[in-house]
Amino acid sequence: MSPRQIEIHKSEVNKMLELKIIEPGESNFTSPLTLVEAQGKEARPCIDYRRLNKVTRTQFFPLLNIEELLEKDYLAIIEDIFPNFLSVIAAPLTDLLKGRNRKSTLDWNSSCQNAFEELRTRLSNNPVLYSPDFTKPFIIQWDASNLGIGVVLSQVCENEEHPIMFLSKKLSLAEQKYSTTEKECAAIIFAVQKLKCYLDGHQKFVIQTDHNPLVWLEKNTGTNPRLLRWSLILQSFNYKIAYRKGKQYQNADSLSRIP
Repeated sequence: MSPRQIEIHKSEVNKMLELKIIEPGESNFTSPLTLVEAQGKEARPCIDYRRLNKVTRTQFFPLLNIEELLEKDYLAIIEDIFPNFLSVIAAPLTDLLKGRNRKSTLDWNSSCQNAFEELRTRLSNNPVLYSPDFTKPFIIQWDASNLGIGVVLSQVCENEEHPIMFLSKKLSLAEQKYSTTEKECAAIIFAVQKLKCYLDGHQKFVIQTDHNPLVWLEKNTGTNPRLLRWSLILQSFNYKIAYRKGKQYQNADSLSRIP
């Protein structure tokens, strides 16, 4: 490290000490500092964790984005605490508020009222979620409607299936134009990408379905770039397909539709 770089390090460290961002300490373990210099920007010292990363076990769970956490409003916090099916059920309400300002009048119709009543009922009847057991296979159920996607992650414990996580997503205008089978495939991709920290690197998981869009996906992969991307995403996972009759497939169905 050059004398100029050493001076920059000392200056930045002293500044952080004065602002009480850091404090002196003693430890047998440390990581070296490195100076990051970019054109048009001030040089800044950063901790170099490369040596530490070489001896650290890989973590499958992604780090949370602090800015996104801080930007969440009250409704988003509620949606995290309770099962994440609110985005689909609340679709009429989010559409109602889209592009509105405080002075705009709201056209509160029967769909909005039904969505409001359903949200209130769901929030007051929260199901018990189980902690994941990584020694047992996970089960994924999903369903797609014209409005959104619903996903349930579960496991069998003591001969009973218990939910671990609920997910949902409101379809964009472009996604709403997908065929029924394409929506089902999109639901699978949404599920495995969101649940990757549970599925990646563990034993084979089960995809339960009342029909099999994956067979259709394999047959039509070469005709559409989007389907090819979806197929490549699925190839990185170890799973098996289990057929389940539609009448027994109510968990995910209810998350993708407005009652």
